[in-house]
Amino acid sequence: MKKISLILATALAFSMLAGCSSNKKVDSDEKVKLTYWAAINVNAISVIQNYDELLLYKELEDKFNVDLVFKHPPAGQETEQFNLMITSMDLPDLIEHNWLQYKGGPGKAISDGVIQPLNDIIANHAPNLKAILEERTELKKELTTEEGDYYVFPSLSSGSYSTFGGSFLRKDWLDDLGLSVPETIDEWENVLIAFKEKKGATAPYSTIKEYLSITNTNIFNSAFDVGKGFYVDNGVVKYGPAQQGYKEYIATLKRWFDMGLIDEDIISTDWKNVDAKILSGKTGATTGAIGAKFGKYLSLAREQGDMEFELVAAPQVVKNKGDLPRFVDYSPDYNGMNALAFTVKNNHVNLSARVFDYLYSEEGALLKNFGVEGQTYTMEDGNPKYTDLIMKNPDGLAIAQAMAKYFRANTDAPGISNDPRYLEQYYAFDSQKEAIKVYNQFKDRAKEVVFPEQVSYTTEQATELAAIMSDIDTYKNEMFVKFLLGTEDLSKFDEFVENMMSMGLEKVISIRQDAYNRYQNK
Repeated sequence: MKKISLILATALAFSMLAGCSSNKKVDSDEKVKLTYWAAINVNAISVIQNYDELLLYKELEDKFNVDLVFKHPPAGQETEQFNLMITSMDLPDLIEHNWLQYKGGPGKAISDGVIQPLNDIIANHAPNLKAILEERTELKKELTTEEGDYYVFPSLSSGSYSTFGGSFLRKDWLDDLGLSVPETIDEWENVLIAFKEKKGATAPYSTIKEYLSITNTNIFNSAFDVGKGFYVDNGVVKYGPAQQGYKEYIATLKRWFDMGLIDEDIISTDWKNVDAKILSGKTGATTGAIGAKFGKYLSLAREQGDMEFELVAAPQVVKNKGDLPRFVDYSPDYNGMNALAFTVKNNHVNLSARVFDYLYSEEGALLKNFGVEGQTYTMEDGNPKYTDLIMKNPDGLAIAQAMAKYFRANTDAPGISNDPRYLEQYYAFDSQKEAIKVYNQFKDRAKEVVFPEQVSYTTEQATELAAIMSDIDTYKNEMFVKFLLGTEDLSKFDEFVENMMSMGLEKVISIRQDAYNRYQNK
């Protein structure tokens, strides 16, 4: 919280020195129309039709005398519609997108004549963002192209937290059994055995296959010192599933599967089934997000009248007591998501900059994350507190939906995100507040091994990477299932690695290493 306060205070001071241009209404009788393309958040789409309805944007429109006209692609068609828009060059003024995923990188989007470089615009018309970039110098590498061009108004995390999920267990079961929260692989095994034998859990640990195969969120791989995908080890790019630690990891999972400690339906199960098993007592441990899963289960258990149901977060697993894990799910302060670019069709770039720069000021960050004082929040002891319109919505909306109806706190969006004061209220249970501390205790070590999402590739490299990894991912996922079920013996692991290399993995690692080196030398 101290970090975000310093950042915002610095930005606000710089804004004042610059004439506070971002905090005044535009002196014009006629509203300037700005067209804005953005995918609509899943929570928002359940309660609104268009971002134009948000209190957040109504306030911005009034303050800067602009008319924000939003265009949203149909849910599930975001990528297709984005590509069609770029191909046709039928561009709006503003596009909110993950520009790191643009083929050839954001620099290519500039050279293709799609978006504008923002160096001069930020320097002269975005004092709040400029102040943050000067305060947090590491962001320059993340937010510029290889040519040195700033290209977006980003969604910037406050920097307080970078991990928002992990594994958790039934605390009430642990207490009944006199067991501590497991920290090592052996302790996890003992806990799962106890859940099966003494609590009658038919699926002691359950999650979806993608989490277990370290295609997605997972904590067990850390015990074997192996990353879930591409990572960096002392400057060298490596692929987790090609390492010997991955073999040891799968061997452990197979032993647990054969012992009945892992859900026998793990290959085909979905979240609906996992949810049901957690709430019915068939499962005592899983992996998921603090809000979407951890908090959901606690809320549903209380609604069902189960007051004894309790959950507790488990730290990143290690092999031996005292070991420090390196591989922690980690989201950087800028992850590329929902970043706002100014297209070449935007003839009001200076005004656009002033409008969205406001969201990096102290006042604007409050608007983005808390809405309007007196309506969606009040100030108590210097901190914003959500009103009952958010916390106990009269229409019965869940907190996430109520937020999404008025502002954009619980999703990436241009401005400051993940304000700790928002998280402290969004996480309604004390065990959730404790969970985020547990999951983030090793976040700084993750920075040492994480492969930067902000690296860029040429169009040819991006196309080649996509083609090769599509085949490798399919093969890797198929072999994971075979190794886990025992239809393929782990003695063939080296052959599995050799096959991935022959499919082009060596080429992929080489391209990524080159891109990583360029990124480090920016």
